[in-house]
Amino acid sequence: MMSEEELSYIVVRGIRVGIISLKTVLEELSTWKGRKDEEIANLMLVKLRARNYIPSSVEAEYKAAFLREFKKFVGEPVPEEKTSILNIAILGPGCPSCDQLEQMVMSILTEENIGAEVEHIRDVREIASYGMVATPALVINGKIKSYGRLPSKTQIKDWIKEKTYER
Repeated sequence: MMSEEELSYIVVRGIRVGIISLKTVLEELSTWKGRKDEEIANLMLVKLRARNYIPSSVEAEYKAAFLREFKKFVGEPVPEEKTSILNIAILGPGCPSCDQLEQMVMSILTEENIGAEVEHIRDVREIASYGMVATPALVINGKIKSYGRLPSKTQIKDWIKEKTYER
């Protein structure tokens, strides 16, 4: 059985896709910073295809997504990922405030009957990749909305509705 740590998510053609061993490959290739983008993307495709099904018809889109993840991992700026689904991330190691933020978000989504992918990111390295040092943090569709404090339920609801109508 696969551990939760082995599965990461990327956006390909606006759809969130699970990838096995992405973190491992990113760590292996972290010394490749400065090499040509095409070289990095090709090697990531080869390494990740060994554990994941990647249709040849969307190979270029996967390579672009892998390269985007590599650049985020090594701290390079990357364009915002476009997704057709409302994506909400709670960043925090699992402290009471982080858990409360997650509960508030889930409650709002239920009350408002809004579909969204919600992920509670607890891994310190992944949290740091967002540039965060203070938690809890709330990220909606890649935009940091709040960090270092617990926003009000009304504010969270406004942010979620704003992003729901933006899509």
